Amino acid sequence: MKRGIGSQVKSGALWIYSFSILFTAIQFLVGIILARILGPADFGVFIAATAFTTVLSSLVNFGFPQALVHREHVNRKNYNSAYWVMFFIAILCFYTMWQSANWLQQLYQDERFTRLLLIMSLTFFLLPYIAVNRSLLLREMDIKTLNVIRLKTMMFSVPTSISFALLGFGPFSLAAGGIVGLMARTTFFWKRTHWLPQLPVIKHARSMIPYAFKTNLNIVQNVASERIDNMLVGALVGTAALGNYNRAYSLSRLPLEILAENIQPLLFSGLSRIQHNKEHTHMLYHKSLCALSLSVYPFLVLFWLIAADFIRFVYGEAWVLAVEPLQIMCIGSAATLLTLSFRSISAAQGLVGREAWVHLAGLILLVTMIVIFSRWGITGVAIGVIIKELIVVLIFQRVIVKSHLGFGWGSLIRAILPAIIACLISAALINLLYIYFPDTHGLRLVAISVVFLGSYPLIVKLIAYIWDTHQELKSVMGMVNEIFSKIINGHVFKRPV
Repeated sequence: MKRGIGSQVKSGALWIYSFSILFTAIQFLVGIILARILGPADFGVFIAATAFTTVLSSLVNFGFPQALVHREHVNRKNYNSAYWVMFFIAILCFYTMWQSANWLQQLYQDERFTRLLLIMSLTFFLLPYIAVNRSLLLREMDIKTLNVIRLKTMMFSVPTSISFALLGFGPFSLAAGGIVGLMARTTFFWKRTHWLPQLPVIKHARSMIPYAFKTNLNIVQNVASERIDNMLVGALVGTAALGNYNRAYSLSRLPLEILAENIQPLLFSGLSRIQHNKEHTHMLYHKSLCALSLSVYPFLVLFWLIAADFIRFVYGEAWVLAVEPLQIMCIGSAATLLTLSFRSISAAQGLVGREAWVHLAGLILLVTMIVIFSRWGITGVAIGVIIKELIVVLIFQRVIVKSHLGFGWGSLIRAILPAIIACLISAALINLLYIYFPDTHGLRLVAISVVFLGSYPLIVKLIAYIWDTHQELKSVMGMVNEIFSKIINGHVFKRPV
């Protein structure tokens, strides 16, 4: 593997994980504050509205951000044409929401739904500029700037949402925070890149359209798969139940979003550069999968263990119906990590056409499972989501196997096995605390979290020492040791020589 690519991926990963710690803390705090101010019904109607706008937002991007990163050579004309294609799609998407708002409101029977839908649809017009600038920075692998901009954006969106919520604006406080955040992000991107669109010309986007279209088809199907549960749960079970369901879903996906999805664009960029080198692709992919499982799985297991205490103590009794769905969906998120890793390798290898069929199958499965299991409430829906996730992983793995890469289950399981073993041992230790520790939610919650997160890295280190032939684990531990060494020496992000 080229040293430059490996060094850039490693450096980018360091920035992502470092900022992720801060982002996680902020998201937890803000989520707690807003959940204490707003109720499940307020969150439910907002989630129902944004389920539709999020799907159309992915249509606005039309796969151009990925196409601009994947393309070997790009120029300003390519960026300009991509921007205008996305902007024209934004106009069409806003018109679609305008015409559909009243009809959709009848499904949710909440008069606030239409206004929320139209307000959030205004964000479509900011997305093209953000997408182009994000692509510019991703091509430079300037992960630090992307995360700094994200942090600055939260400094505007968070106070806005909390202030509006305290003033009694209900779900509209969430919409206000989202819009202010996107406006701030647009401003920060301009200050960094100084990129502005020129006169509308779309001809320079033609060469990117085939790849962008296939990529967008996958993205839209994937986003629809992630949001259609909110659409259906809100319509079939109610917006209050949707609020509890989404709280459980968001918590179960939080480790993935912070530790895996943020890494995915970086992994895609690195794998794209070595897409014709099978040996180096195998090496980078399995090392990345091992690292991701070691960082994501412990938090999923911890959420499963402390779900009841956590929900009651942190969010309050109003959210207690989210406990069982949270525990169930933590299991599904473990499988979703494999799906996320498959997407990166699929996009880098140009398998987006085959991937589209996987997402379509997943979408059909999800709708079917929700319709069948919704009669048992949000707990039943959570079970249906798990079944869908497991089937999608099996299908996606077959797609990768049939490519020239040929990833088998043996190498995949080997990559994630250290994380699974370490989690099981740590969970066994935690069960002793449940037996002997007083039934005090707050105190027990802290004790379990400290013991689990404290014992887990020691167990991983022990596994690495015993299983010294596991090259992926050995490489990950080497990177961890390097990080701590740089922290001690005071130059964590020193550029590699």
